[in-house]
Amino acid sequence: MKKKIYDIIPPQNRPKEFSIGKIIPIKETILETKIEPESALKANDSIEIKIEEGGQKVQRQGIIKKDFLQVSKKEKDYQKKKFSFKKQIIIVPVLLAIIIFVFWFFSSAKKILIELVPVSEPFSLDVQINLATSTNEFILPPDLSQAFIPVETINIEKDFKKEFPAEQVLVEEKAKGVIRVYNKSTRNVSLVENTRFLSSSEPTQQFQAVSKIATPAGGYVDVPVIASGTGAEYNIEPCVFSLPGLRNFSPPQLYYDIYGKSFSKMEGGRKETIFKITKESTENAQKELLAIARQEIESALQTEAGKQYRIIGDSIELELIGSNLLNAQEGQEMEKFVYQIKVKAKALMAKTENLTVFGKAYMTANIPSNKEFINESLEAVFPSESGGALAELKTRLRVSAKIHSIIDEESLKEIVKGRDKKEIVRYSAGICPDLAKEPRVIFEPFWARKASLNPKQIEISIILE
Repeated sequence: MKKKIYDIIPPQNRPKEFSIGKIIPIKETILETKIEPESALKANDSIEIKIEEGGQKVQRQGIIKKDFLQVSKKEKDYQKKKFSFKKQIIIVPVLLAIIIFVFWFFSSAKKILIELVPVSEPFSLDVQINLATSTNEFILPPDLSQAFIPVETINIEKDFKKEFPAEQVLVEEKAKGVIRVYNKSTRNVSLVENTRFLSSSEPTQQFQAVSKIATPAGGYVDVPVIASGTGAEYNIEPCVFSLPGLRNFSPPQLYYDIYGKSFSKMEGGRKETIFKITKESTENAQKELLAIARQEIESALQTEAGKQYRIIGDSIELELIGSNLLNAQEGQEMEKFVYQIKVKAKALMAKTENLTVFGKAYMTANIPSNKEFINESLEAVFPSESGGALAELKTRLRVSAKIHSIIDEESLKEIVKGRDKKEIVRYSAGICPDLAKEPRVIFEPFWARKASLNPKQIEISIILE
């Protein structure tokens, strides 16, 4: 049998040319390969590889193409670059962190602010001062005891009024009325003052004639009468009255011939506690208003003088120039009434500016050596009460202010140089023990670690509360 001769190699027996991505199908798995080092490989060299194809191990041969070597080298270079890039990702941040740490560790603030809040307390001094009415010029001498404060005079008139309760009084009043006295006898009969009349009402009430009575024969006369006692029980309705005193006169028939009769109700009888404006209640009201005026007149004078002056309370003179009831009269029955007085006040006053100048000098000379006062809190006033006695143009002045311990700023600046915040807080609290709260330290820039060595860059702020 003759064999077939092929002038070309069949496709299934032709050696495969290997190139990256094409040498092995996706479904084939490389089991083993024997490839010489890259330096020993050349184009068109034959290599053997074992693959798994269709579940069976198959050994194949192939020819290396020229581009395979080039791609392989590129792949190796790529892997080297990839590894180098990963190292850079890790190394760069670490180096950056080290640089930042070193910069921070040795960095110092360009500006430092230290806020201190010292404990303040009130402090006051009383001093006797001389007053001068002959001049308006104030000169502060070296010896403060020889200082004279110029004063001026001020006058005002002011009304004071207040509502007061009326006085409670027990009122006992007798009922009054008119009785017509009839005389049926044939002669004129005269009756004496205080002649008694007994009412026919129940209970019987007795009234008396206010004056003498002359009753004409066969006629009558109207007689004013008043009850013998007080109270509302004498306010009786109209009735008939007998005259018990006629029983002892002769002839006895007079007792029956002369009698009385009322035609209107007796009125005015009462016995009760009421509110009434009495003379005593108005006098008490006047005294109380004068006391109020003495207490408030200094404030009224100060308001009139303004902030530029201080009233000297001991120099105030008060005069009552009028008083009266408003919309009421003495003796009137009412629960409350309004009483008013008008007063004239005269006093001496000194300029606030002069007192402040003297007060600062006196406070500076007498304050404890380790303390200083807050200028804004200083005040010089006259503590004496209004209506006092001003002797020989001398009075008492009270100088008061808030004081706190002195803070040695220059020493503090020297101590905190080059220190961090915690050390600055600790040293500040040690130098200034009388602080209301912990010192506050602010660096600029904020990330700085320590204070500058230049004291001029350190600022100390004292916050006064």
